Amino acid sequence: WWGFFRRLIYILAPISFALFDMSIVRVDFWEMLIFWVPSHFLYSLAMGLVSSATRTQRWGQIIDTILMPRLIAPVFLESLGIRMKKFKVTQKTKTKKDHSFQYALPHLLLLGLSVAGLLRFVHGKFGMALIYSSVILFWLAYNLVNLIYAIFFMMSRPQQRKHERFLAQEELTLFFEGRSLTATTLDIAEGGLSFELPYPLYLPDDRPLAAQLKTDREEVTFSGEIIDVHPHGMAWRYAMRITKVPLSQKPGLLQIIYDRSPALPTKINPWVTAVDDFINNMVYRIKKPLPEKHTLPRVPMDMEIEGSNGMLIRLVDFNYRFATVQLTQSSEDADRLTLPLSDGLTLRLSTPVPFPGGKGGFYLYAVTNFRELAYHPGMPKFLQARLHLYQLRKRESAEMNHPLRHPIPSQADESLTA
Repeated sequence: WWGFFRRLIYILAPISFALFDMSIVRVDFWEMLIFWVPSHFLYSLAMGLVSSATRTQRWGQIIDTILMPRLIAPVFLESLGIRMKKFKVTQKTKTKKDHSFQYALPHLLLLGLSVAGLLRFVHGKFGMALIYSSVILFWLAYNLVNLIYAIFFMMSRPQQRKHERFLAQEELTLFFEGRSLTATTLDIAEGGLSFELPYPLYLPDDRPLAAQLKTDREEVTFSGEIIDVHPHGMAWRYAMRITKVPLSQKPGLLQIIYDRSPALPTKINPWVTAVDDFINNMVYRIKKPLPEKHTLPRVPMDMEIEGSNGMLIRLVDFNYRFATVQLTQSSEDADRLTLPLSDGLTLRLSTPVPFPGGKGGFYLYAVTNFRELAYHPGMPKFLQARLHLYQLRKRESAEMNHPLRHPIPSQADESLTA
């Protein structure tokens, strides 16, 4: 328990020498090299042999640095027989209150002193003077790394979800509009789940869907709604929020979620250095918020079609309910469009809304026959062909190292979608 006080001394010792010229350890360079360096090396080697796959000497010191400011006083008082009479229960719910700056104040103070000591100590030193100062420099830098980790910990990680998600591949069946669809989940939590489909299938986004989750030992039913759809590699990932779970089904759902190994690292990657961790932390914290969510799959089409009015029209993308269209020429008959996609598939559009700015002739149309297209047996094959063609063009564009020029096929060149 006194290791936390020892950690404070270990941090303050090089600071006092480098910043205030106070010597706590009186030893010259060669004595340090003969006694301390072998001791530090052998201690690190011994700790590496007895440590577990998820705990190393470095992480042990980081954890001691994190807890040190909060445990020195309680340990000292307990040693004097002064005990805490009240027991505080750790809050289990996630709140939006941020106390990270308050908790990190001791570490920020020690970090500032360490940086100031490091700058003062190297000032005016060159050549052999730096070599003889290497032990203090190493000591300060070592403590800096631990303090930065502690500050990251106190700042906590950005919370994107209310419940923790677990990777799980379980059988999921959805029921909607007299139809059923079977898929495999990717992950699951108390508040929702995600699953993957090989092509962008239409799932109603304006009403809850009945769902059944099945494992070898449990089978539960609940209601949910689609909240996000986006490409996931060569497939499409659907995110679903669980909106209603019957009371009788709740224990079974919790059993499915938590009856598995925790989704935590089982070992520390020895090739990941402190620099890698620092960069990953900074990138994760400063990256932009999650992109706008779409409840329907936005499918890139990038095809030029001759409409029923004889106008040449470029279909940019569509999501079953709406389609983005570029009119290559102005026409008074553009309020309603009929676009033949392939044999048996026709896209009917109405009520155009120009894009902001009105440049480029881009319009957003409502699809009037989206249910007919959504449940047409030839729609999956057509979409897979269009996506395959789009990926090929994108790959060729990347290899040529120039922006996508949108080579648009004519309607006659539709062998992929015939």
